[in-house]
Amino acid sequence: MLPYPLDYGHFSALDLLSSRAREKKLRWLREQMDFIRIDSGDPEPSIVAHSFGTYLAGKPIRDFPGQYFDKVILVGSILPTNFPWKNLLASGQVQWVLNEFGGLDIWPKVASRLVADAGDAGTKGFTDKSPFLVQRGYDGFGHSSYFVDSHYQKQWLPTLMQNRRQFAEQLRDRVTMMAGFLRISEQQISVQVFLSDGGFQGGVHLGSPLRFGCRGVLLCGVFGLGGGTAWVGVMCLCVDSDVCVC
Repeated sequence: MLPYPLDYGHFSALDLLSSRAREKKLRWLREQMDFIRIDSGDPEPSIVAHSFGTYLAGKPIRDFPGQYFDKVILVGSILPTNFPWKNLLASGQVQWVLNEFGGLDIWPKVASRLVADAGDAGTKGFTDKSPFLVQRGYDGFGHSSYFVDSHYQKQWLPTLMQNRRQFAEQLRDRVTMMAGFLRISEQQISVQVFLSDGGFQGGVHLGSPLRFGCRGVLLCGVFGLGGGTAWVGVMCLCVDSDVCVC
């Protein structure tokens, strides 16, 4: 993985209000991405974007179907909460999205009031649901609280280095198979995923909100996916909702 730092330079609040200034920066980023794809030989690069950078990254993805990305990491996003990630992920235009948002971040709300096609996903998260869209909210985080080495190491590098979409697809297939075998709905299955080093990776859901426990447990098992011991899952099959942690 070869990093390409991109700096769009000083961009003031007055610039943000100017559609001409925004379009100029959008053209700049598209040119940079075209260069990176040629220079790296990778037609689907990953991108990490913050603040106005999320606007620059998101608009070409939405408006230009030929712009393909592997992983997209967004922090302090000013994209609208209804951004169509579900369709973009389903089409394969983007393989994986990690959106991190902070409860103390006021700037996405400000941007959503100043710019017609901006939003406050950096405060609230996105409304779309997909097995390939992971959202993490941090109550005590402001607009730039993410920029510390420990956060890079724990949250961003694993996302960039691992093929999490392949894992999620394997997991979904396993859940579908198990639901058919037990003759229950896939929505009755809750899954929590852990890394082999014991770190919590997050829940995977199939169209309904993840439940962290259940009543009337039919099965609770441990399994490995994604090749070797990289992934360990704990699966609860439920017939009723309550609290019963596997």
